[in-house]
Amino acid sequence: MALLHRLIAYVARRVASDPRVQQKAGELMETELKPRARVFGRQAKAKFEVVKEEVKDIAREADPRENPRAFVSKVKERIKELKDLG
Repeated sequence: MALLHRLIAYVARRVASDPRVQQKAGELMETELKPRARVFGRQAKAKFEVVKEEVKDIAREADPRENPRAFVSKVKERIKELKDLG
């Protein structure tokens, strides 16, 4: 088992130090990963803004500092409504 572990580590080091592998990894990062991350980031930000507005609306209906139980109840209600729509 230790021999296999050492062999895998050796191969991993050799592959990581290979300039061709490094170049391919860089290309993959630029052409595949970064564009996907940007799209994901934009989508996540848009969803975050929607959730932020929902929480503000709920907080106007039931102030979480004065009545946390009512606030949580409203959040649960809103989540249930969203699940029923989706």
